Amino acid sequence: MVQHELRFQDKLVDSYKRCGGHATKWNAKFVAGPPDLICSLPGVGIHLIELKHVPKFGAEKPQIDNPMTKIQIKSNFEFLKAGGLTLLGVIGRSENAMGSTLFLFSPLKTALKETEAFQLNYEYGRGFDVSLLTRATIHAILGYDSQDGMK
Repeated sequence: MVQHELRFQDKLVDSYKRCGGHATKWNAKFVAGPPDLICSLPGVGIHLIELKHVPKFGAEKPQIDNPMTKIQIKSNFEFLKAGGLTLLGVIGRSENAMGSTLFLFSPLKTALKETEAFQLNYEYGRGFDVSLLTRATIHAILGYDSQDGMK
């Protein structure tokens, strides 16, 4: 599963670049728990993303437990407590990029429901729809229940 996550990290990095943003993998060999990617988007700013690949999420499983380890959750909590912005991205619905969906959540949620996430489908040759990626990131960071209203 780790190899799939690395490939999806590359796809997400490319998607950020396509929408005028920037993303890079966080190389934390000697520290356990920090999020996978350091990202920035125009109008959103710097944020961190922990990316998990759960192929059956959304297709066969409409709800899963948060797939992050306890140390990853603690690390994300520390970033949030210090004023940072962190997201949990779950890649679901497929083993491969084609047919997959990126679901964005707060990294502190314990139960992840397909219906509570902003969803971005992967498009061949374009990656995750970059115009939606910006709105989805804002949506997840601000905690909107829908595109139109706050919780």
